[in-house]
Amino acid sequence: MPRQNRIQIRQDWLSDFLSRHEIDIITESSATELGPEVREIPAGEVAQPATFPYPNIRKAKELRDINGGQEAAARAVIVKHKLPGAQARSMPKVRTAGFDRARGHIEEALGYSFKQDSWLLEALYNGAPAAIGSRTLTQGNRPLAQLGDAVLEIIMREICYDLGIGIGPTCVRSMAIVSNRNLCNVGRRKGLEPFIMCTPGSKLTPYEVATCVEAIFGAVYKDSQNDLGTVKRSMVIFGLI
Repeated sequence: MPRQNRIQIRQDWLSDFLSRHEIDIITESSATELGPEVREIPAGEVAQPATFPYPNIRKAKELRDINGGQEAAARAVIVKHKLPGAQARSMPKVRTAGFDRARGHIEEALGYSFKQDSWLLEALYNGAPAAIGSRTLTQGNRPLAQLGDAVLEIIMREICYDLGIGIGPTCVRSMAIVSNRNLCNVGRRKGLEPFIMCTPGSKLTPYEVATCVEAIFGAVYKDSQNDLGTVKRSMVIFGLI
């Protein structure tokens, strides 16, 4: 591969970039071979459309030049939604002791039965980096909660639209329903706290309870094959709307 098509990235800089942007995903080949000093990463190692069907994301290297071009270069190799197998194998597995009881309690509260337990297990996990099957959770349930937050928001806006509620009141109502305070209160009323898996010795905060609620609805969304109608029904049964 021509020299100009290779990117030099210092590991400590890349780690800082990933942390600042809450990104923990890089290509398999670059992740396993990145040394403590400088590693040359071929620009061609980005995933092909067959495995990563998002062409605009693969154009990230065309973003504005930041930090002397290094940030744009790093974005060009951060393309796979999967950590390398070697790193995943080194991660401890999420413990499932007591999960059956948690699943029964939460499924009853949601009025929904999970087809893949791993989604609910991920939603409840708020501990140190660990693996669930082939997925590695370096940020606990926060990525799934971020998805759940977006799903709850779009459902609330759809409801307000169908009811003919104006833009301003829609924002107010949506914010009230999906606020951390409301999510935490509803989560506590439904008895979620005993089932949230956090670092031993730590005390759950209201924010973490709210995050778990968001992650649970993100899990319902993924497990139901992205069915917003199913999520909406669960929101009603759960007591959010």
